[in-house]
Formats: sequence, structure tokens, C-alpha cells
Amino acid sequence: RSVFSTGLTMSGPTVFAEVIQHAAIKAQKRHERDQATGKQSYSILLILTDGAVTDVDQTKVALKYASSAPLSVVIVGVGTDDFSKMKFLDDCHQQCDMRDIVQFVEFSKFRDNRQALTRETLEKIPDQVVDFFYGKQIMPLPPIYGSKSDVFEEDYNSDQDIDLSISIGEDGGI
Repeated sequence: RSVFSTGLTMSGPTVFAEVIQHAAIKAQKRHERDQATGKQSYSILLILTDGAVTDVDQTKVALKYASSAPLSVVIVGVGTDDFSKMKFLDDCHQQCDMRDIVQFVEFSKFRDNRQALTRETLEKIPDQVVDFFYGKQIMPLPPIYGSKSDVFEEDYNSDQDIDLSISIGEDGGI
């Protein structure tokens, strides 16, 4: 919350390749370190962007590289930009012959329904985790602790939940 009240201004160009490559390297190193001690790990990179990606070819290469790492990339488009050009991110795995690791969500389509935003943002992650581990022939470890109770969605509670609303001025500033 406090980040957005400090006058943070997002600006272009919108470049993803370097951060995706860096996250893939970190995820792979952590995975190798954890495997050496009998543990498992998987990472999720969340990118918030106010513009369409400008380094399309480099992003495709970075995603192909990252698809072999224990990593999912969730990209949330915020603001008023036209995000139609971002569709390639969700389809990149088909075009680039790689494991599906990307979920792009346009915030404005779900701004009034937090449950739908959460569902859409996290929708692919379970399958991506399973695809990674099974693709590497790594079977899940038995649970150390946990609950067999059902998981359920709770309604938004303004007293308990953090407000992640973003107000964008006419000048494009947050």
C-alpha cells in the first residue's frame, strides 16, 4: 500500500526479458540447492505493468529459457493502456515449443470482482507446477504438515483485506 502512496510513477519502455531471465536463474539455483537437501521449491514471478511489452522477441526468448526452470510468470496489466498486444504471452508456449509458464491478466477486466481477479491470476499455477515436476520426473514429497479441510474462497472483507486499488490520473500518474 505505502508504495503507491509515495508517488511511484510507472513509465516505459516496458521491458520484461531481463527480469524473467534473472528470476529463472534464481529459481533454478534455489531448486538445485533445495534438491540437494531433499526439499522441493518452485517460484512465481509477479510483474505489474502499465504498458504493453516493447521487447517482444527478447521476451519470447527469455520465456523459452525460463520454461525449463521451476518458475511461473504472472503478469498483471494495470492502467488504461491497450493490452491486446499482450495476448502473445498466453500463447507463447504454443508458438515457442515450451512449457506453459505465463498467465497474463488485465486488471481492469476484474477490478470490481476481487475473487475473479484472484482466480484468473492463479488459475494456471497448479498445472504449471505439476508440469514442471512431472516433466523432470520429480515426484512430490509427502506432506510434512497440512490440513485435509476444504479450501474455499472468502468474500472480500474491508476490515481484514488489503486494498490494492490503483488510481490513475489523467496524466497517467498513479
